[in-house]
Amino acid sequence: MKLLATALILTLLFGSLGSDLHADSTIELERNSMGALSKLYRENSRTVDLYDHAAAILVFPEVHKLGVGLALQTATGVLFLNRRPTDYFNLTGFSVGLELGVQKYSCAIFFMDQEALEEFYRSSGFRLGLSGSVVIADELLGACAHPDRRIQTFLFDQTGMMLSLGMELIKTTKYYPSK
Repeated sequence: MKLLATALILTLLFGSLGSDLHADSTIELERNSMGALSKLYRENSRTVDLYDHAAAILVFPEVHKLGVGLALQTATGVLFLNRRPTDYFNLTGFSVGLELGVQKYSCAIFFMDQEALEEFYRSSGFRLGLSGSVVIADELLGACAHPDRRIQTFLFDQTGMMLSLGMELIKTTKYYPSK
């Protein structure tokens, strides 16, 4: 019952964050995604080389996360294939455990070969696992480039304060935004 009440409160608070959780159009989403990628390349020069070798890149320019025991996160993003926007995705995540705080960050997922991208599409967008991070103001502990990984994820441009250690379920769903 306590968990249900917490989930309801978080859902209401999350909904009050407003329309900035979703891009108004494909043009806005693509512009925001390219801006996020540019910022990542300026902050982490190793990602420029990844960009040159990646089969595709999925970018969520603004991921919003809010948690008190149970955390909710949501975002909209665009998949770039051959440097062109091809598909659009919603990300919804839930985690339970030691979750406390509010944060906003950007996320870029580099698919280093076609097989990794095909596995992503076949997975129906579900990912279950343990998560852990500590964000204080604008710093996240974690994320690095590794040349042998087929899928590389970078979290960057963090704001807020968040302590997160728990079990996480993330669903990425393809969608068709308004033009």
